[in-house]
Amino acid sequence: MAVKAQTPPAPIKPEFEYRRIIYKLIDSIVKAQGELSDVEVNKAIERLPFLFSQVKDYNEKKFKKLLADVIGKKKAITLYGLVNQPAIDILVNVFLSVNIGLIKSVGNDASARIMREIAKDPRDLPPIIDRIQDAGNLTRSRARTIARTEVAKLNADMSKVKAVGMGITEYEWRTAGDERVRDRHADSDGKVYKYGQQTDTESGEEPAQEVNCRCVAIMII
Repeated sequence: MAVKAQTPPAPIKPEFEYRRIIYKLIDSIVKAQGELSDVEVNKAIERLPFLFSQVKDYNEKKFKKLLADVIGKKKAITLYGLVNQPAIDILVNVFLSVNIGLIKSVGNDASARIMREIAKDPRDLPPIIDRIQDAGNLTRSRARTIARTEVAKLNADMSKVKAVGMGITEYEWRTAGDERVRDRHADSDGKVYKYGQQTDTESGEEPAQEVNCRCVAIMII
């Protein structure tokens, strides 16, 4: 008989940590009036392995608990022992590659926005300090989206690798169940898909892979 077990929802603490990393970079650019420092960019990038570890630790702890709640602790330990741990560690290379690029793009975006404000004719415009601050705030909005999406994707990828390693082939799509859920995601709610199969969403991606997606996969064991 098949049973269902939820995979961990996206963690909040690593998302906030990621926000702080990017906000600090943006603040340094605002303070320097648009000058982008390689030192500050590298400081942000150096925090990425720590961020990966935060998500990894959260996912492992939460995944084991959710599994044990459904099939019992003893069976959960046995099943979890089938997980391909090296495959999870490989995810760090993908995460670092993608997010190094994103951090650099955020820095370039903040710098370009501020430089454009400085270059404008100052007549009939708000004070330059206010405009620089507003440019930084626009970039912070993008930073929030990056932090939320990338942490959720990493967490979902870890859960998928574990599920597949345990021999689980199918999952049920589950949305957050509120008014912010995309229409196509709402249509997918409750549907069963195979891991790796194209879904019925706009992008065909699995839960938590699209920007700001809060959906989760319910493993069918």
